[in-house]
Amino acid sequence: MKKRLLLIDTETGGLDATRHPILSLAALVLDCEGQVIDQMYTLIFDPRTMDAEESALKINGLSVEKIVAEGLYPAQAISRLVEMLRRHDMVCENTLVGHNVAFDAGFLKRLWDVAGATQESFDILFSHRKICTQSAALLLEQAGIINPGGSSLDALTKYFGISLDRASGHNALHDARATAELFECLLVRLREGV
Repeated sequence: MKKRLLLIDTETGGLDATRHPILSLAALVLDCEGQVIDQMYTLIFDPRTMDAEESALKINGLSVEKIVAEGLYPAQAISRLVEMLRRHDMVCENTLVGHNVAFDAGFLKRLWDVAGATQESFDILFSHRKICTQSAALLLEQAGIINPGGSSLDALTKYFGISLDRASGHNALHDARATAELFECLLVRLREGV
């Protein structure tokens, strides 16, 4: 049975969700056909956890100053996300979609933790089920259906001819939109089997 999905992408201050902050979050609601029907994007500022690595900031083109000036506090970011989910009657057990989605889900869980939200509220909103476009692409490659020459978002968007704006570094919203297009391309390939 097809259902709406929540596609997420994050930019972070490093690779360790137990230590590094989530700096930005993009979330897209996908309809039953995989089309984007709603979106949100926000920078996130948590004054207690601004342990961002210089290398991470260089990759995502963000600065601590920008985060401090424009970021929402974690509880505010959660409220915006929950508000979007409520608009689409997605108030429980949403399947998360993303490119290397386990990474983003770990930082989404961290956002809940630093905001002081309960594990129960996280578990109500998000299922343990996830759809990873990177894993799906690797499966199609293993089956001989595609040959992208890599499983990164950059490699796969290039292979499928999807525009990915990297002019100012990695951006959660740009990456989320590109991932949504990639998800649709992968669905087409799965349906066609070629």
